Amino acid sequence: MTPLTTDLTGPLPRLCFITDPARTGGRPLAKVVELVCKGGCRMIQVRAPGLSDREFYLLARQLTHIANAFGALTIISDRIDICHAVGAQGVHFGANDLPLRVARPLLGPDKLIGYSAHDFKELRKAQSEGADYVTFSPLFPMSHKDSPHEPWGAAGLSEAMHHTHLPVFGLGGITEATLGDVLSAGDAHHEVRIATVSLLSEAEQISDTTEGVLRRLHPEWVASQPIPGEARYTFDPADPEDWDDAPGHATHLREDENE
Repeated sequence: MTPLTTDLTGPLPRLCFITDPARTGGRPLAKVVELVCKGGCRMIQVRAPGLSDREFYLLARQLTHIANAFGALTIISDRIDICHAVGAQGVHFGANDLPLRVARPLLGPDKLIGYSAHDFKELRKAQSEGADYVTFSPLFPMSHKDSPHEPWGAAGLSEAMHHTHLPVFGLGGITEATLGDVLSAGDAHHEVRIATVSLLSEAEQISDTTEGVLRRLHPEWVASQPIPGEARYTFDPADPEDWDDAPGHATHLREDENE
């Protein structure tokens, strides 16, 4: 597998999909990632709590392979070693992970570092320690789990964007019903970015939903304009990597969404 070569100095995508093997609407996770990328998402955070080191490596390798085919960034949760092993573009850290000042020399200067911030103090800390972007959460109550943090709402996201020069991805409880409020948090100098799991992964039509979210994030795109960078993932049997070892089986990706 050839790692993706991309310009990490440009603006980050405005939509990030975070994986959760337990929230796929009954579909293989690899299939979900392919459909999200097909809909135009160009940033995938690989997160899969509870897997063994080998299982997480195989999953990250498979999903990075898919993302590469679409020119999408792959960010690995927590694991610097797996990021390097699979040729991903960065690592996302939280408060209980390695300090960012320690992580940067291990990761290298050419990889992205993301950080999960839940208040303005954590946001400022992430900026001072060299993060490239942050997620800010939760924006709204989350149906799948209890959070120890109070929801910030769209007003909190707006304030967070004014607290830092870093790109800020709003996260937590974003649904079709709350997306409009989230989009209202932006202004001429602050682009709204969102990170999400179930808004995309549990949608009936994942690619269509992804494209719809992107068009709301990018109102400047005319209706007839295709999503930039459209690509189609195909499994390469000549690739020396054995993708069937990974959870989700990449060979399923030849199927159409409705099958």
